Amino acid sequence: MDFTVDDLLAFAAENQHQDWWTLRDHVPFSFTTEKNAIIYVPFSGKQRKVLRAELKSFCDEYNALESFKPGQYKTRWHKSYTLPLIQAMLRDREGVSHEATR
Repeated sequence: MDFTVDDLLAFAAENQHQDWWTLRDHVPFSFTTEKNAIIYVPFSGKQRKVLRAELKSFCDEYNALESFKPGQYKTRWHKSYTLPLIQAMLRDREGVSHEATR
């Protein structure tokens, strides 16, 4: 199911105050959004910003691979944080709540 970076940023903005975990290791993280970025706050507490261009590139790569396995995205440091957002967004489109994805 294809989506755009605009879809991802809109979903992230609407859901930034929920609890989030990485898919593989189930490590908690949080994030905030800006118009053209997502700022991830991993367990370490150090904020890490992902700009729109990188998010668009990642969305394009996800749309080609359609994989939730972080190992498929070797050059993407933010994959462990962006993949749960993508998964929740796609499940939301199918009518499955984010809480049910844990």
